[in-house]
Amino acid sequence: MRKWAMGAALAMGIGGWLGNGAETAASGFTDVPASYWASDEIGYLTGKGIVNGYPDGRFGLNDTVTRGQAAAIIANALELNLTNVPEPGFSDISPSYRFYPHIAAATAAGIFAHAESFNPNGKLTRGQMAIVLSKAYDLPNTIQADFKDTSPRQRTYTAVQALAGSAVTVGYPDLTFRPDEELTRTQFAVFMARTMENKFKPAVSVVPQLLAEGVYFPYFVSPATPLKAEMMNSAIAAKRTEAVQAYEDFHADDLGEMDYGLSYSVQANNGEYISVLLNEYFYEGGAHGLYFLTALNFEADGSRIPDLSSFLGSGAAAAEPILEREVRDVLADYEPLLYPFEGIDLETQMYYIKDDAIVLYYGLYEYTPYAAGIPEIPVPFSGFR
Repeated sequence: MRKWAMGAALAMGIGGWLGNGAETAASGFTDVPASYWASDEIGYLTGKGIVNGYPDGRFGLNDTVTRGQAAAIIANALELNLTNVPEPGFSDISPSYRFYPHIAAATAAGIFAHAESFNPNGKLTRGQMAIVLSKAYDLPNTIQADFKDTSPRQRTYTAVQALAGSAVTVGYPDLTFRPDEELTRTQFAVFMARTMENKFKPAVSVVPQLLAEGVYFPYFVSPATPLKAEMMNSAIAAKRTEAVQAYEDFHADDLGEMDYGLSYSVQANNGEYISVLLNEYFYEGGAHGLYFLTALNFEADGSRIPDLSSFLGSGAAAAEPILEREVRDVLADYEPLLYPFEGIDLETQMYYIKDDAIVLYYGLYEYTPYAAGIPEIPVPFSGFR
């Protein structure tokens, strides 16, 4: 049977402050336990002396980042020359200001724009952070990433695209980027670490692409191994075409109020497996519409996992009765069923993968009435041991 132990981490989103060159472990902060999802990234930056914690021993995970602090971090990370830098010409900072040389150096490098004022104590937003990082590290804009709350009309749009294409960000689970949200120290630490060091990036990122109104399809990005991402995108190209066709069919002029939408959620992306769940909605008028789940399951090398039997491998025979028992137990809560449950076919059973479980699922009306929704039965990997 496959190895079931899988690690988990979800991401995204700095201050106390500037590092003094001392090697500081993230676990040394009172508010950063070793199990914290961003502890490695925080440790990386503090270890390099780029940022530091507060005198009271905290890192300040959820504290916001000011524009002055951001300039100092970027200047330190890029090792910009802080002496004899040109006067930046901002009316609201003077040479006595703590971060004046950092702001002047970063402005001279083209990372911050010349303007009447700098607003050093203003809170940095996630969108502004994208602009700063894309300029500081000359990140290319190579893909289309359509987060639900970004558009080409926004000043930050191109920079957010660059971060997504460089696998620095995947946005939030609801497919938003939240460009106007204030940036936290944890978020900036993760964004910075991913920009500076590829090992902090996911092997494969998943970003949204808008195919039609209300149709958001997953797009795989892997700058370090582009052929892997190309292989994964090719494997689901037919489904992509199908989604566009469904939208066009449902929005034909003579079909009245019919509608079609698609979104997705990343269920697992942990270095061993990648599992993305599509959620399609079809409305044909009347009391309610129909919705369907479609799982896209991949191995770490980018190859598609064709069925549950392939995923279970040599452990399939031993796992099958365990899975059937779990399904029977859950479906018992829905009795009487529309149709009797007679067992699982490992080659056709619908499933997706989470970090700690296999989740079996069924369609509307397959066993239960519409009001029951789509039955989803998680079976923890620990149950196979």
